[in-house]
Amino acid sequence: MGVSRSHAIHALTETNNNVEAAIDWALSNPENASTLHSLIEALPKPSLF
Repeated sequence: MGVSRSHAIHALTETNNNVEAAIDWALSNPENASTLHSLIEALPKPSLF
């Protein structure tokens, strides 16, 4: 079982870089697919030209 890098960073941010607390936070706050999708859609699209 693992978490994505972005979820781990979010967990560390939420817990002031406390690793044990971040693990607890990450496991207690699973990633929400719809939230992640919204964040990805909000990212700027790369310009091909």
